[in-house]
Amino acid sequence: MRDFFATVTPGLLAEPRPTAWAPEHEQPVRHCLHVILDEEWEHLRFALRDLDAQVD
Repeated sequence: MRDFFATVTPGLLAEPRPTAWAPEHEQPVRHCLHVILDEEWEHLRFALRDLDAQVD
């Protein structure tokens, strides 16, 4: 991801890509990245919450 973010351009972020669940529909790469990052953030948040609960 670091390599991708280091070289990504606004043009690439605006390019449309087929969606995973409905390939006949397209979303810009930017939207796809938002979904991935939101999911990863939520996983981290829950993992940290669960670790905190185990320590107490």
